[in-house]
Amino acid sequence: MLILSLPPEIIDHIAFLVEKPRDLLALALTCRVVSEVIIPYHIDYRYILTPLHSSLWDHLITRRDLANRISHLFIHDDAESYGISPFPRLVEWSEDWVNETMDGVLLRVCDALLSMKNLVSLKWKPLLSELDPETTVLEGSLWPTIRSFAFLRHLHLPYPMPRVQKYHVLSNPLWSISNLTSLTLDNIPPPLYPFPPAPCITSLLRHSPCLEKLCLNATHPPISLSDIPLPRLCRLIFRTRPRDQEPFSRSPCPSLSRFLETHPSIESVEWLDSFPGLLDDYTLPNLRHIYGRDTRNGVENILNTPHHQKRPIESLGQLRLSPILFGALSNIQPHSLRKVDISHFPTIEDIGRLADMFPGITWLRVPAIDYRNDFSAATTRPILTAEWPDALSRFQNLEVFHGVSFFLEPTQCEENLHRAEYLHLICPRLREVDHWDNESSAILELLPIDVDDPPAFGIMALRERVIKDLDDRYAWREPFD
Repeated sequence: MLILSLPPEIIDHIAFLVEKPRDLLALALTCRVVSEVIIPYHIDYRYILTPLHSSLWDHLITRRDLANRISHLFIHDDAESYGISPFPRLVEWSEDWVNETMDGVLLRVCDALLSMKNLVSLKWKPLLSELDPETTVLEGSLWPTIRSFAFLRHLHLPYPMPRVQKYHVLSNPLWSISNLTSLTLDNIPPPLYPFPPAPCITSLLRHSPCLEKLCLNATHPPISLSDIPLPRLCRLIFRTRPRDQEPFSRSPCPSLSRFLETHPSIESVEWLDSFPGLLDDYTLPNLRHIYGRDTRNGVENILNTPHHQKRPIESLGQLRLSPILFGALSNIQPHSLRKVDISHFPTIEDIGRLADMFPGITWLRVPAIDYRNDFSAATTRPILTAEWPDALSRFQNLEVFHGVSFFLEPTQCEENLHRAEYLHLICPRLREVDHWDNESSAILELLPIDVDDPPAFGIMALRERVIKDLDDRYAWREPFD
């Protein structure tokens, strides 16, 4: 049966069942009739990125049929920094919202949310510190509305501080949301806060035993949650951001260590400041990805934990290369490591040593600084640009390298093409490098040209490509994903 013979209502329902914008666009391009249904009424409403103060909410209150098509909602006060228009084409920007009180904004948001019956993912970044301390909007409207989403699986919220004394902290509807597969809580208060966060988070986790990703961002070391069974947990993120007057911790975090020991399903672990100590033997048998920031010992502690065999680690983040770390890296299978992000290395010879230990590395990033002058942030001595090719030549499988720009503006000048040829010669598989402009959101692709018809300058070409394509913008991925 030809799709053109179907009633518009059936075409509309078919489009509703297609989740990804890329697939919707492919369907829309089949013919004009289908595109007139999909582009304005589905593609623009499947993923929504909007500021909190937005005329979008009035539009969705008026057009509840369109609100029902939203599956992913990202509320961010700096939405335009993501490089895309925060509004569907049918929405007109209005200045009336700029001076609206926070209570009034939230009431309209709640009214619009009530029609999003098919919401799967909610990411809410703005803090709610502007609210009147005595307001009942959160406990009386916003939290119950979020709790009502039957299909909600991915939730990212600032920690809901109790605003009204008459509400018991555990009576918040958020703590009974169930069936989540990923959860992120920001600004978790200290354990000794007047309303301790541990019982609330414990209640929320017990309602989602199938949780696959957990991210807790706190101002103090993470609370102990090791007794909560999460048998499907694959990714764990613990970030501790002390206040300015408080020093960073330089000792292991027992609660983080215990959590890792009691959840063997974890495949990816990330931490900031709070880091794990030495773990029990054979802990984390499924571990594949480690990303430890602002600490020196966490990666070594995990890799030095006795295991049945060398670990099949695939990616490592924010490494501070040192003799001690190289000793720990010897516990990784040589051909398993593919992706490495380095935050500090004493000399460029250490980069080459890493290549010799792990010949399968395909993705490498070093800090994006001027190594001729501003070298102290990442290494112990200046490094000339001409020194990098010798180190990179030892990565024979390298496909992506970030942190050092080898090219001059503009991209198609003869000197740049000669440099591209040389990079291709020493790294035959290298395809993606930094743009000449460090402030740009683009990268440069190295493109081999058919040698049967070579251009005047050689066998390589350069092409600029913006990093934020449609899928990447809407995925809301962490930097190391």
